[in-house]
Amino acid sequence: GQSAMCGLVTSPAALFAMEKVAQGLSDDERKKCLPNAICCLPFVLAIDHALQFFYKALDPEYLADEDRQESLVGAYRHFANRTVGTVPLTRNRYRQLRRLAGPRGGEVERALLTGSLALLPGRIHSQEVFLALTSTRCRELAGYFRRNAARFAAAAQVREGTSILFDGVLDPPRTTA
Repeated sequence: GQSAMCGLVTSPAALFAMEKVAQGLSDDERKKCLPNAICCLPFVLAIDHALQFFYKALDPEYLADEDRQESLVGAYRHFANRTVGTVPLTRNRYRQLRRLAGPRGGEVERALLTGSLALLPGRIHSQEVFLALTSTRCRELAGYFRRNAARFAAAAQVREGTSILFDGVLDPPRTTA
């Protein structure tokens, strides 16, 4: 069987990007995910992250640039450090865990979320992954987008006027407003 995360990266573009990331890793980093060349969950999170900034981030022409490859490898390393050795949960499983922990008291629920060596060994991290819509779903939503185009344009103007200004300093974050 194949894991759900590995099933998300079967397109030619994703496989090409996976090969580029694997080439940028050390032997020790690649060994963490044997028999795979790289771990699928951090790779899915890394490409999701890259695609949020540039929709062609997986194009072979775009990844031909070594700096862009290294950027994707860096994102992979970030997510690998955060996820390797963890268990991914769907939203429904997460909610099920919360429902099971709730009746056991606030201390157990807090331990589930933040970790407590006495009660639970780890903590839960949330990560949302944006998946592409199928062409059928896009057609279903086309009317909605047409009806709300003016509202979306107004929201985009507000967002553009208040978006975070990145000047190389992350703390405290500043806006352009």
